[in-house]
Amino acid sequence: MKALTVYVGRNVKVVEQRPVEELVSHKLIRWYDYFHVYQSTGTHKAWWTQTNAEPPPSQGMNELTDSEYERIAKSDNVRFSRTTNIGGCYIVMRFRFKLAFPEEDLKKLRLKFEGYGVRGSDYGVTMKVWNHVSGAWEHETTGTGSGDEEITITITTNIPNYVDADGYVYVLVRTTYADDGTNHATLYCDYAKCLITRAKFKVLHTPISDLDQDGVPDEPEHVMVLVNGSEVT
Repeated sequence: MKALTVYVGRNVKVVEQRPVEELVSHKLIRWYDYFHVYQSTGTHKAWWTQTNAEPPPSQGMNELTDSEYERIAKSDNVRFSRTTNIGGCYIVMRFRFKLAFPEEDLKKLRLKFEGYGVRGSDYGVTMKVWNHVSGAWEHETTGTGSGDEEITITITTNIPNYVDADGYVYVLVRTTYADDGTNHATLYCDYAKCLITRAKFKVLHTPISDLDQDGVPDEPEHVMVLVNGSEVT
């Protein structure tokens, strides 16, 4: 248990004992996935295409159907998959996550993909995140499993570079190996997820205070809230 010390008015000290992690963790940590996401949802999106390049977020791709969104909504071995038989092409998926927290408040951005890629006897999947400042896919991470594996990109510096002006984060995943004309390339996706950690939060409710004795209670500007000895603003 941690103590939340709240100073109310003058010479009054209230100490409330409560499990802070249980009550405020939803304000500090949040994850996004495709559970209950459909084409009409309008926030998180996922697309696919077959191409010999890595399309930027502005380039059109095929959005998943409602039933295909359900295939990537949970880690349950029910997978979305696509195969290309065009020589030199990869199967590429692009994921978009809409963040609810201001980018300047973010402490950590963690992106996860569960699935795998295959071309003949070659296995591999490549994952990247879009830097809207440099205009490039960055933080390449790869997997080599012949079945579902979780690959992760974790960002702790320059996080605003990866969150655009609309609050979107874009992730690209493709087969590491392109179709070679004989062996076709297939990408399998079981689950995709974005986890964010916030550096701070604001207390939404403050105790009753009438420090200036004007008869108006509950004035936040007259209340100082301390968490672990530091003022929460």
